Amino acid sequence: MGLAHALLIAAAAGTLGCGDMASMMGDGSVDGMGMGGNMDPRNFPTNGETIFRTGHNQSGVPVQDLGKSAMNMMVHSCQMCHGADGRGMGMRAPSIRFQDLSDPTQYAVPYTEDLLKRFLDQEIKSDGTHANTGVAWKMSVQDEDDLIIFLKIL
Repeated sequence: MGLAHALLIAAAAGTLGCGDMASMMGDGSVDGMGMGGNMDPRNFPTNGETIFRTGHNQSGVPVQDLGKSAMNMMVHSCQMCHGADGRGMGMRAPSIRFQDLSDPTQYAVPYTEDLLKRFLDQEIKSDGTHANTGVAWKMSVQDEDDLIIFLKIL
């Protein structure tokens, strides 16, 4: 079993956090698994998918605010912790598919587009509590809109 596979299993089991996994890999990538920030942003049809898969927008601008993030990796992507399908890896990295985030059976206060944007801007969950993910984002309004559109199709 390769290092990336072992790290993904540990992360899914909840014994290793996303930041631990990325720091062990060094650059935020997952050893050729197509899950880190090293993928070419020009390879995806939409800006939202590009952000989700690479941690950059289609202009190549990183969307993680490394100056404000506790987990400073070069560059963190959504799919690195939440999986290529957005379904997550347990409680440490739950599903970020919009259909799950907006489901009242999963969240006492379901996410709306505005609450998801607040989360991206301030790391505040739908119920008003602080998320403490260790990752801060710096996205334009257009980048946030494009990402949410992509999360809706996952």
